[in-house]
Amino acid sequence: MGTNFYFKKKNSSKVINFIKENCFYNEDYLYTIEENLCSLHIGKRSSGWKPCFQKTLYYSNMKEMEKFYFENKEDLIILDEYGEEYSWIQLQSELMNFNKDKSDDIFNRLDILSGYYKDDDGYDWCENDFSW
Repeated sequence: MGTNFYFKKKNSSKVINFIKENCFYNEDYLYTIEENLCSLHIGKRSSGWKPCFQKTLYYSNMKEMEKFYFENKEDLIILDEYGEEYSWIQLQSELMNFNKDKSDDIFNRLDILSGYYKDDDGYDWCENDFSW
């Protein structure tokens, strides 16, 4: 079992409510808007594995992600897929440092190597969308 973590824009409900009140939409479209415009996938942890982080337009390594968060923290909240909110310190504990020293990482699985890389701090990253 794994857990996904996200940066979510505070007050994203304003965007969704605007669409509901002013635009023609269906529920699938609304879900896509909320997922793609109002949140960014940070990464995923799964029991027994090191976490894997999602490359975005805003960051591609841990230093950039930390800078992105602190430059935008007034507008962001950190959530897991179950809706639990985290501070940056809690995210470090729950995701960034989860199985950090484990040697059996994603790069030992050649079947899923394409699109994956390590940043300068040794964190595993993915260039593609993922949710496994």
